[in-house]
Formats: sequence, structure tokens, C-alpha cells
Amino acid sequence: VIQKEDLIILSKCALFKDIGDIDALINEFKGSISEHSKGEIIKEVSSPVELIILLKGSAVIYSDDYLGNRSIINRISAGDIFGGAHIFSGTNSYITEMVTTEQTRLLSIKKDYIDSAESKNAKIFLSNALTLISEKCLFFLEKNTILSKRKIRERVLAYLSDISKKQNSKYIRIPFNRQELADYLGVDRSALSIELSKMKKEGLIDYRKNDFKIKSAE
Repeated sequence: VIQKEDLIILSKCALFKDIGDIDALINEFKGSISEHSKGEIIKEVSSPVELIILLKGSAVIYSDDYLGNRSIINRISAGDIFGGAHIFSGTNSYITEMVTTEQTRLLSIKKDYIDSAESKNAKIFLSNALTLISEKCLFFLEKNTILSKRKIRERVLAYLSDISKKQNSKYIRIPFNRQELADYLGVDRSALSIELSKMKKEGLIDYRKNDFKIKSAE
């Protein structure tokens, strides 16, 4: 059952921009609510896959290669979505997976119900989805630029510079712990820690846990 707190989160979600009666649209889509504890892996929940919106909590989006090496794609929180690119691509399984990092509440919507909806709000929803997926494509282009750097230092500086621009400050907070940052940048955690220490000693950056300060771009 959709709660008042859920509607507040959904009203801030880009998918529901300019939609007046969100509750009615969720009913039209026959959306379902589920609760998940920390550490649960959200894989394929149906065929075809579902569009998932976080109503509460947070999660990490990742993929594993055939050797078991994990690469973190992004961290998402309440109001963010998972499966948008999957559900509109026609695939029957998720290319990436999601693991909850705390108690999490999810709203799931099946593609069949989105396709069959005919209301004005449903059409607005689809338009919003197209915009959101386009933004995700830009995100992956930005990440690809970071991962194209050969050295760990270059990847770190590219990532921190990107976050600095988005937060419009040299004092920034990143959403990852050290292991997650290493997975996001595609590097070894120990090597990353060593490089961060060197950069701090050289006066390029300063940091404490997830809080960073970019001192110099040189």
C-alpha cells in the first residue's frame, strides 16, 4: 500500500514530474511495494524485468565479471530508480544487479502495465522516463571518461573533479567507502589507498573518510 511518505518521495522523483495524481497512476500501473533488509541482492524479479523505484533506504548498483571481480556502477537512494534502461530495452534479465545497503522499501512496476496504460499521466510518465534514461546515458559517458584514464591518480582526480563540478565546491563528499570507491574506479583497494596517501602528502588533496578537499589540479 502506498503511504503518505512514499508519495512525498515519488513527487521528488523525475519520473513523476508534472504528474498531479501520483497515487492514481501507481494504481493504474498496478505497482507493488516490497521491504528489504540490508545486504539483499535484487536480481531478476520477473520476466520481463520490472522498473524499481527506491522509496526508502539506499543501494549499490554493480556488476560482476566471470572471475567474480565486482565493478560498482553507482550508489542510489530514495527517489532513484533501477532497471529503467533494462525495462525499455526489451531484455528479459538485468545486466547489472542491486544490493541494499540498509533497510530499503521499493516500488516495482511491470512493463506490461506501463505499455497498456492510456491515461494522460501515463504518457507524461513515459516522456519523463525518456529524459531520465538520456541522463543516465550521459552519466555512463562521464564514467567511461574516468575509466579511460590509465593511472589510478588520473582516475581519482577525474572522479573528484566531476563530483566537485556537480557539488560546485572544492569541499566535497563522495557516496562511497574505500572498497566501493575502488570498485567504482576499477582499481585495487590497497593500491587506491596508497595513491590517496601519496596525493595527500603531495598536497593535491586532503580527505577524511568520505569528505575530500581538492587542493590543486596540478
